[in-house]
Amino acid sequence: MDARPAGRTPAPRAHATLRPAGGDLMPDLRVLCLHGYHGSGAILRDQMEPLTASLPANVEFVYVDAPSLATGDFGWWHAGFDGWDRTRDWAIELVCAGPRFDGVFGFSQGAALAGLLTAVQESGSAPPGFRFGFAVMVGGFTSDLPEHAELLRHKLTTPSVHVTGRSDVIVPREDSLRLAADRPTLGIPRSATMRLITDMASQWIERQLAQT
Repeated sequence: MDARPAGRTPAPRAHATLRPAGGDLMPDLRVLCLHGYHGSGAILRDQMEPLTASLPANVEFVYVDAPSLATGDFGWWHAGFDGWDRTRDWAIELVCAGPRFDGVFGFSQGAALAGLLTAVQESGSAPPGFRFGFAVMVGGFTSDLPEHAELLRHKLTTPSVHVTGRSDVIVPREDSLRLAADRPTLGIPRSATMRLITDMASQWIERQLAQT
């Protein structure tokens, strides 16, 4: 198992942001984007380009790096969720610092993180400013650790959509379905491209925008 780097948790920062037209005006929808295990904010920004290009300019996507990247490591946590506490505290600080986030988008390990952060939000243990209105989870999974049992005791009620790979060799579809529980799920074929995945997700985000 990779050792978690020692030292102070880096301050939260946005790695890359696609800002809507209109100067400093706040967008109608602001989405926090969480990358995969070996990814980064910049990598996820490139992967999501088909999605962001298809949505209106008043939707802002904020891409962040896991705090581990600033110390030369990678991922939101390692085996056994080693690093979860640091990531959780980092995310709460980031979101509460503002401006507000309306939703969260997560890919792979980032989707698992989105699920855990949504559970933290619903648990009542987070500060009042820690709030997401919806979540999009692509290829996510859940935790079986005893330390997360209470956090995940109830099904998530925050509006969410889950994109699962029918033949995903990294995250089995069964693991993604456990995270989804009874929430809307979009299954994708083995040959699916990132463009298809993001196209499916963008349609759901557009429906959230219509409700704002």
